[in-house]
Amino acid sequence: MIERPFKISHRPLIPPTRLELVVAFETPVPEQDHPFIPLEYFQEVAALGGLGGESIPPTQSSLQRTGHGQLSNNTWQWRYEAVHLHPSSLFILENVLHDLHLEGHRIQHATISSGLLPSQRQAPEQVLPFAYEPLPFEYTFEADSTEALIEVDFVKEQGPESLQSFAAAWWSWLGLVQRGGFAEEHFPPGTMKTYQARDPLIHPHGLQFFLEDVTAGGEAFDSLVNILHGLHLRGAPIDSVLVC
Repeated sequence: MIERPFKISHRPLIPPTRLELVVAFETPVPEQDHPFIPLEYFQEVAALGGLGGESIPPTQSSLQRTGHGQLSNNTWQWRYEAVHLHPSSLFILENVLHDLHLEGHRIQHATISSGLLPSQRQAPEQVLPFAYEPLPFEYTFEADSTEALIEVDFVKEQGPESLQSFAAAWWSWLGLVQRGGFAEEHFPPGTMKTYQARDPLIHPHGLQFFLEDVTAGGEAFDSLVNILHGLHLRGAPIDSVLVC
């Protein structure tokens, strides 16, 4: 079980399509230092369908940020609407906060208010969500080392706008991985790395992404598969995805 180095509370919120996050830091955090980019990765991956897990179709999974501001010298608030996420996305959000703390923006207390938890639970289960099935394309996961190749083959040639959507999704997902979103017992907070071995190859017929020092399990790649699933259904048909 992952122990948090700060106090964190979960509270019920109605309607369940809303989520609020309030974080009290030990010292003031200037926004011009851009400390909150990991929370942007969380929102972007969620909006792309990457946090719906095995229970929510990727095109139905959603999260929209509607507000963000400073409540006091040390306290910040984030507000979200259209919340349709797997309950374990709260565990991923906790992981992101944990990473912020370890990076030097030390947290005193965080309060997460949502309708995602069952009434009998006071905290999310410390598990990561899986990919939604059935998949509309062939998916092969053969990664067994600290290096990984991710290869995406399209059904038909894709134009510049579609390729830009895939590239943007890739950077959001990789950012969330690197900032500890998919931490778990085997890869605890503070140990997450996962670097690009070289620049991605983005072509009209397919994509190739190259990773090294991979410190993330299969569930992190399940999140990426859900994102690709969503892009497929939104008009960029994929023939196959390989992770090896």
